[in-house]
Formats: sequence, C-alpha cells, structure tokens
Amino acid sequence: MRLKALFIASLLALGVFASLAFGAVRVYNNQFEGQGDAKELALSGKGCKAEVRGNKGQLGVSTAKGGSRCRLRLPVIGDAARPNHIVDVEAKLLPKTPEQIRKKVYVATTVREGGGGYYELRVYPEKRKYSLVRKPEDEGFPVSGKDNQIGKVGEKNKLTIRALGDAISGKVNKTAIEDVVDPAPDDLPGSKISIVLGQEGSSKDGAAVWFKDLRVSVPNP
Repeated sequence: MRLKALFIASLLALGVFASLAFGAVRVYNNQFEGQGDAKELALSGKGCKAEVRGNKGQLGVSTAKGGSRCRLRLPVIGDAARPNHIVDVEAKLLPKTPEQIRKKVYVATTVREGGGGYYELRVYPEKRKYSLVRKPEDEGFPVSGKDNQIGKVGEKNKLTIRALGDAISGKVNKTAIEDVVDPAPDDLPGSKISIVLGQEGSSKDGAAVWFKDLRVSVPNP
C-alpha cells in the first residue's frame, strides 16, 4: 500500500490499514519504484545524493566527502509527542565505497527525532557491529555488540527499530536487541523518522549504500 502524502499517524485513523504480525498496522511503505518515491524523503547532508536505481527497488545514497551524515526524513510524523513507531528497512554497503573508510561507515534508522534528539539503530557492516544509541546519551545507552551474521560490504542487512512507550528495542537480521527502558523519555519528544548513511571521522572519500523495502508500522490498539 502506498501513501503519497504527508500525514499524521493517528491511531484513530488506522482502520483502513491491514493488520500485520506482532499486533501492528502499517502506515507507510516505500518500495522505491521510481524517482517520485525518492522525492518523498527529504534529503539533507553535505554532498549527499539519493536516487532510485533503475527498476531494482533500491534507493542509492552516496556522499562525495567523508564525515558526512546523509539523512533522509520520511513523510511520516506522529500526532503527539513520543509517538510509537516501528521502522523496518534493508540496507547494503556498496563495494564502490573505498576500503580505507569502510569500517567508519554505518547505516541507520532513527525515530522520535526532533530538537536535536533521537533514538537510532546503527549498523557498521564492515565491523559487523550494531549500536542502539540515544542522543543526547543517557542511562542504558548505547547498547552495542558484534554479530557474525551482519553482512559486510556487498551484503544486505535488515534493520528494525521499535519505540514503544519508554522502551526502545531493535533487531539486525535475526539478532534481537532487547528493550532498553529510557529513564527520561519525555526529554525526547520528537516525532520524526529518518534513514541515514553516516561516516565517522574525517576523510576525503565518500561512501555509497542502498536502501530498500522501507516500512513504518504502529501498534494495533
């Protein structure tokens, strides 16, 4: 199901959506079938580019310089502070990314973004590492680990982040990241969602990834 316009994700208006597994309903889906699908996402970041790759259902994202954070904000927001959202997306670090920077590159999905704060699930493919972070940092965050099942360069990874009440959790492929209870959830009242290509440190080299099968769900009341 495609939703072409910006909308408020209100639980009172979700009767038109099909029920999903784990008691949730989908409110947004982007299969990246054309350039119009890419334009649904608001791109920001120095030197960042985003375009749909032919008919492969992929959104290619790249940056010309190292150290950039390419953020693509979805046309989905909550109707109140601290909305409950579940975000799924697949991502792949592309071989055109220079070897010397691959360990610095991460792909991510972000929820409750606003006012400089957010929760974010990051995956560093080349290091086979994940990190569930909070900005600004607080008790219980970040939660980081390594998993040999995380795909390296040229291999895809599926990311899921869940923000449900004061509990934040995630999943990378088949590896679950258990609930982290935020002791001060009201400090992050943002309601926006993004997908991200990031690179830590400085470098003259940029990175390239693709995203596909982007979905947003909310709990079924």
